[in-house]
Amino acid sequence: MIEIAVKVLSSVAVFLVFFLFYFRNFTFRRSAFLESGGFFYGLLSASATLVVQRAVDPFIPADASPALRAFLHAALVEEIVRFVLLYFLLSRSSDTFTAIEGVFTGIMAGLGFAVAENLYYSASFPGYVILLRSLTCIPLHALLSGLMAYFISYGLLRNRRFVFADADTSDEDEPGQIDEARRSVRTALQSGRFSVRRFWFFACAFALPFGLHGLYDWMLLGGNAAVYLIAPLLLLAFLLLEFRIARARIIFGRNVLQMIGIDADDLDIILPQREYERRIDELQESSTENAGFFLWNWQPWRTFAGAAFLAAAILIAVLAHPVQLYQLVPELSQQLFRALFVVFPLTVGLILLFGDKLNYSYFQDMMLRTPAIVGLELRRENGASSPISVLDLRAAGVFLSGAEDFQKFERVRLTFGEPRGGGRESDGVPGAHAPISVDAVVSWSNRRNRSLPVGHVCRFEHRAFRFALYRLLYQWTKFLRRLGDLGG
Repeated sequence: MIEIAVKVLSSVAVFLVFFLFYFRNFTFRRSAFLESGGFFYGLLSASATLVVQRAVDPFIPADASPALRAFLHAALVEEIVRFVLLYFLLSRSSDTFTAIEGVFTGIMAGLGFAVAENLYYSASFPGYVILLRSLTCIPLHALLSGLMAYFISYGLLRNRRFVFADADTSDEDEPGQIDEARRSVRTALQSGRFSVRRFWFFACAFALPFGLHGLYDWMLLGGNAAVYLIAPLLLLAFLLLEFRIARARIIFGRNVLQMIGIDADDLDIILPQREYERRIDELQESSTENAGFFLWNWQPWRTFAGAAFLAAAILIAVLAHPVQLYQLVPELSQQLFRALFVVFPLTVGLILLFGDKLNYSYFQDMMLRTPAIVGLELRRENGASSPISVLDLRAAGVFLSGAEDFQKFERVRLTFGEPRGGGRESDGVPGAHAPISVDAVVSWSNRRNRSLPVGHVCRFEHRAFRFALYRLLYQWTKFLRRLGDLGG
């Protein structure tokens, strides 16, 4: 009876901890009960996964290696089912859908799947195995499902099809030209011209959870010293999800994007522009204060709980051999005992102590978003060309400052020169001296609304490998500049 209680309570307790931990960090319009609907879909996906795994069992050799069972039989099947479920849920979301709501739905679906899986294994495995799965497998499914939901949500919010129907037109635009441009863009969408980047997000949504999940199962099935790596793997998944949550918070909801006439990629190009302009002015006037990597906001309960977990881990590690604590649970090997009662509490303690004290936007917003001016030549369809400078190269495109008159969806050709430091001498980029050209389209323009940067969002098309290398070298330039700022 005690063993059954341990199996059930451990699963339910870990679920409640994760639900309360993540729900309190988000703001929803609906109740907690309605927002937890993804949990029940997670329960359903566990049943579907079990059916598929039973179907593929005959094709798995009896003497298959732990790696084969971990990556193909467990991770591959479970992540495919999870991806289909989350894509179905998130693609049918409301007009007010936001990336942060998508992440929470993913977390809940992962919790539902893990709890159902745990209860299923309770009939076949002893209590200590279910306890180990509750402390490791349930968090893993929640974290990986949240990561998957972020990339799917971003991919759906960058789907440009919902933007063009309501894109605003200026008084100077000719209706016929706008309609023709919209038709050409829709034709391009139907032919798959803009599908590569969307495919990249969906590929990340599957590949990243699949890799981490496969590693976890291999560590669990392989045994020996590999079990010590389970807790660090959970810490890595936690940090990756927190980083993406920080990113999801600044992405507008679908209704706001549609009202402005942009999508998530356009927003990714617009948002840094104001910060770039401000920092360029400050660099020319005086040195700026550097944002810290640590926030140092100590919350009493998290500090106490984190210190308690760390103290417990250290105490058990010190007393394990002298007092023979291994004998308390004779079914566990020494490696599994240390992983469960030393490494795992140590990881939880680190998460509680430092999880909310790290500035997850530091590298993205400060380190790699340091202004580095790039000179380019812009050539329009009518043959006119002009020199211009941009402050950033995003993966999707660039922001062209100024009130120059562009037709919406006008195609241009951008020829980039060598990146230079903002407000200082050229930093130099090895291998980037040769001009790089790329086709682009003006997808959004702002000439009046001063709450957003005045200028144009220019989206890339037909990016070659040389241009991807050029952008990588450009990011390296900013990284070196940032190191120079910190050293100075």
